[in-house]
Formats: sequence, structure tokens, C-alpha cells
Amino acid sequence: MASMYKLMVSLVVLLFANSATAVIIEGRFSGQFWDTWGQNMEGAPDGKFWANDTGWGGSFTGNFWYDTDKVKTVVSGEEQGREYASYSGANDFLHIFLRRNGQELASSGTGSINVERYTDRYGKVKEFFSFGYGEGNGSSYRTGDISFSPYRQPIPFLDGLDLIQTFSFDGNSGYSPEYLGYMQFMNRGYINDVYYEGLVSGEINKFEIHVRVPEPSSWLLFLCALPLLMLRHRITVRTLPNPI
Repeated sequence: MASMYKLMVSLVVLLFANSATAVIIEGRFSGQFWDTWGQNMEGAPDGKFWANDTGWGGSFTGNFWYDTDKVKTVVSGEEQGREYASYSGANDFLHIFLRRNGQELASSGTGSINVERYTDRYGKVKEFFSFGYGEGNGSSYRTGDISFSPYRQPIPFLDGLDLIQTFSFDGNSGYSPEYLGYMQFMNRGYINDVYYEGLVSGEINKFEIHVRVPEPSSWLLFLCALPLLMLRHRITVRTLPNPI
């Protein structure tokens, strides 16, 4: 009986060990550019991303993910009817990917996530969810910021001020004051004393965020281990000496 109890405990630990050690939040977004602009970007870091810029227009897509266990600093508080929480970590905490014209701009650097809620003078609850990163020194600097708030529906959508969030919004396509959020990414610096700068900004029309579902390989590992544990238990029970 005791050995069976130990077996069941082992199975529970095996099943939940992976999810207990890390909660990964992921999501995706898409929208339309307000502006894409580059100067002397040939040969610059991520220079291909700014190739063939045409100014306003064009679409973009992107995705992100972050590890809630890799937060280094948490700042939260409440003042004058405003609640907020800010989370930050190293470059393995938050990952952002922006795509256009077959090119990808990947994030790196120190990331941060900000969550905020307040009630305006009309009694409407306003909530904001934003994240971004920054990296660089005097000769090169990269930043990226995404801010999300459903302007079409100024109603609560956050699950508290925690990092674990689940929601989805789909807005109008094209330029409109009813967009769901905005993004801005920048890359600037010097190469051989020549200044370069690239900038993209735009509106976000679709946005979703959720807890990452465990990969099929994790479930496969558990299902493969289950019969082995059961077989070991049966062998152990059969080989035990009979009490006199």
C-alpha cells in the first residue's frame, strides 16, 4: 500500500514539475504602419528590416513571449485612484519579434512589462498593458515598445495586475482612432563615424495573450514514463520476501 502511494505521488510530481517551475506567457499582434523610416541603414544592425521603406502604410505582424520566473524587479503601488505594477528582467525574460516584408526584427536587451488601471472622471475604467526592451551603448542603441489598451472598448480586460494574463481583442483594420494599441521600434548609432537611424511605428488592430500550452513532447515524456513506473512497481512487489 505504501509503495503504491509513493508511485502515485511520483506520477503527480512528474506531471506537474514542468509547469511548476516556469509559467510562459505568449501572444501575437498585427496592424498597420504609421511610419517606416531609415537613414544610412545599409550595414547597420537589423538594416535589412528597414530596406525599401515607403513611409506610411503596409502591414506588420509579430509575436512575443516572456518567462514569469525570470523577473528580477517588481515595483507596484496605488496613488490617486491609479493602480500599477512594473516587472523587469534580463534579456532572457522578454522576447519580441516584429515582421514586415519577409524581414524579422528580434528583441534583445533588458525587458520590462507595465500593467496599469485607473478610473477616469466619467467613471470609465481604463486599463493598459505595455512591454518593451532597450539595449545599447554610446555607439549603438535599440529599443522596442508595444502598448495595448482597447480604445474601442474602455472596459476592464486585465486579470488583475499580475504577469499572467489571458485576453484577446480584434479591432478595425486600417488607420482609425479606434485602434487597439500602438508600437514603436528604433535602432540608431554610429558606424565609422557615420550616423544611422531606423524607426518604425504603427497601430495594433489585433492582439492576444495567453498561457503557453505544454508542448506535446512534455506530455509524451510523461506518457512514456507512466508504464515504466507501473512495471517497476509490479516487479518490486513480486520480488519482496513474504513475511513469516
